[in-house]
Amino acid sequence: MMKNLTKTLLIILFFSLTPLLPADEIKFQELSDSLVKEVLSKIKSNKVVFLGLVPANPNRMDVFSGTLSNMFASKLREGKFIFPDEKELIEVKNKLGINRYNGFINAEFAKEVAKNLGSEIVVTGRIMDLGENIYINFQVFNGVTGDISAILEKEIKKDDKISYLLQTAVEMPRFNLPEDYLSLKREVHFPYDILDFEISDIDNDGINDFIALTPSYIRIFHLDAAFEEIMSFPYSVNTDIKIRSREKIGHIFITDLNHNGKKEIALSSFQDDGGEVFEWNEGKFQKIADLNDKIVAGTGEKPYAFLLLSSFLGGRNYYSGEAVKYLQADSMGELQFSDIYLPVDFYSLAMIAPDRSKEKKWCVLDNNGSLTVFDIDKKKIWQSGDMFGNYFESIDFDDSGRPELVMTSNEPVTKESFDYIYILEWNEIGPVLLWKSPKIEGSILKFHPGDIDNNKRMEFVAITRKGEKNYIQVYGIK
Repeated sequence: MMKNLTKTLLIILFFSLTPLLPADEIKFQELSDSLVKEVLSKIKSNKVVFLGLVPANPNRMDVFSGTLSNMFASKLREGKFIFPDEKELIEVKNKLGINRYNGFINAEFAKEVAKNLGSEIVVTGRIMDLGENIYINFQVFNGVTGDISAILEKEIKKDDKISYLLQTAVEMPRFNLPEDYLSLKREVHFPYDILDFEISDIDNDGINDFIALTPSYIRIFHLDAAFEEIMSFPYSVNTDIKIRSREKIGHIFITDLNHNGKKEIALSSFQDDGGEVFEWNEGKFQKIADLNDKIVAGTGEKPYAFLLLSSFLGGRNYYSGEAVKYLQADSMGELQFSDIYLPVDFYSLAMIAPDRSKEKKWCVLDNNGSLTVFDIDKKKIWQSGDMFGNYFESIDFDDSGRPELVMTSNEPVTKESFDYIYILEWNEIGPVLLWKSPKIEGSILKFHPGDIDNNKRMEFVAITRKGEKNYIQVYGIK
């Protein structure tokens, strides 16, 4: 995917992303839709600072207030939000005393906020608990003059569910990760064009291998000081296949589809009609399956016992949501396919339990570069307005049982490009930015966790393209 540059600046000082709560129970969607329509009718600029909704108890962010604030912010940005620099936000907040923000500001304060953050409109909000009802107030300020251009008010009846959410405090994420949380330990030039990689002891010799999917060949390395290639073997290619992007797409997964304890390599590339599965047997790899569709994801614990399949959409370099299939083997080892309809086309996806509910959800990086979350029945419950690179991983860095989402930036891939790594953590109102890396030279193509150094510690391993060369970068985790 060509990583798209966004066109609109919207800075949110309370929370940055939207929630994971049942819209059918609280009607947040309808409420936020009506609010944003009224606010947008008063806004004539695309440079907006939304200071957030102050909760009913200003000393504690509750789930209801945080959820509504985030849904409102998401509606405002309409897919054009870019991550503000966290340090800059903290400096501006400290300078202007935003830690004392109570939902109401004067003209001078509005002008200072707009001036410091390069905006033309400032929106504030406050929620008040009136007993039987909830009162919501928005004010829209002209950032140049400081004048109030609109006051918007809503009053809704408080039911048992809303009462419970007002009493439930948001668990705050860990904002104290050091700047060098991921630190580059070493970098190795990779001499081949690379589509994807995995880290696993594929040949069961007690040493984790670097398994690279390159055009036409799977290449297996020991990533030691000598960076030794220990074997390679070809897979099927079809030179007639064309995609409209110059980017070469491929996926490789370590699986155990047959549930026999033997690791397999499942792969698809831009040159495949579908996918292939190879099993390590008696010192060599043997093909055990040809698939008609491309392999796009694995599910469950590694090695994956289940795979998700799809196909490129009309020659594009992203996949069709309508063509998703679920692949598993029965007790006799026969492959079984089930159709799964996803309502969006996508670059990558995962089925994970990202929050404390432990309920599996579909996390999809759609063909617009937005991260979208569906429940197990494919009902959309959250969507970012942010644009990301075309790949993400779910990694439980701290073994908490609640995985973090790792994304890259949406900067365009050029010879002089640079990239960032983002780590997002989930709380009751959705994912929030936990950590952002310093600027990384080049463009990150793929990344995975793994014990690449065989030291019983997980590293973060990335393939980064700098100009015309690819590099393996190994990051330590602090």
